[in-house]
Amino acid sequence: MRPQVAERVHQRLGVVHADKDYQRSHELLTKAVTMKPDFLLGRLWLGRTLSLMDSLDEAKAQYDLVLTRRRAIRRSTRRRSAKRTT
Repeated sequence: MRPQVAERVHQRLGVVHADKDYQRSHELLTKAVTMKPDFLLGRLWLGRTLSLMDSLDEAKAQYDLVLTRRRAIRRSTRRRSAKRTT
């Protein structure tokens, strides 16, 4: 996802969350993470939105995806750093 698109999604989210339009927030975030599955901030917001909609199992699944992906990024970064030092 281009930075401009992510920024637009984030701006819209501020409005829909202020209005407590969680269904619209869910739609925007689902579209965003479908376009870019590694959009971790979007997945965090999607998890939050789902929890506000009482969809706790789905919210947990989003949080789990974020944690799994974050760990993979850390491992990858450590491997690259180790290769540079050897």
